[in-house]
Amino acid sequence: MNHTLKPVLLTRKSFLKITAILLSVYPLKLFYDVSRTRPGTGTQKQQVLTMDLPEGISFHTDIIAWREKDKTVFFAARCPHLGCQINRFENERLICPCHGSQFSMAGKVLEGPAVRDLTELSFAADAARRQYTVFLPN
Repeated sequence: MNHTLKPVLLTRKSFLKITAILLSVYPLKLFYDVSRTRPGTGTQKQQVLTMDLPEGISFHTDIIAWREKDKTVFFAARCPHLGCQINRFENERLICPCHGSQFSMAGKVLEGPAVRDLTELSFAADAARRQYTVFLPN
């Protein structure tokens, strides 16, 4: 008895159904994760930095600091595109090492693939201790 297997071809319609199902899993996971978080629970992450920051851009683990004369601004060091840590500054631009998104020193997106600006972080200044407490996003 001669048994031959016939190849099973995936139709375009079946392929699209499977793809739609697989692509719907990620948004459901995001919704589930967001729905489980409760605002105000837990403590907010923070990082303490000295007030003796250099002029211009400096990198501090999860934070990018920008100091210019009497103005200091802090940004999250995570790229809004996919969350890679930004750690390069060239030609007056902050550059994401993963996909090349570029941002101005003020955190504004200059080149994609990122479409959102860097997240500006709130902070508290303690002049007596000469330090900043920077509040990181949860």
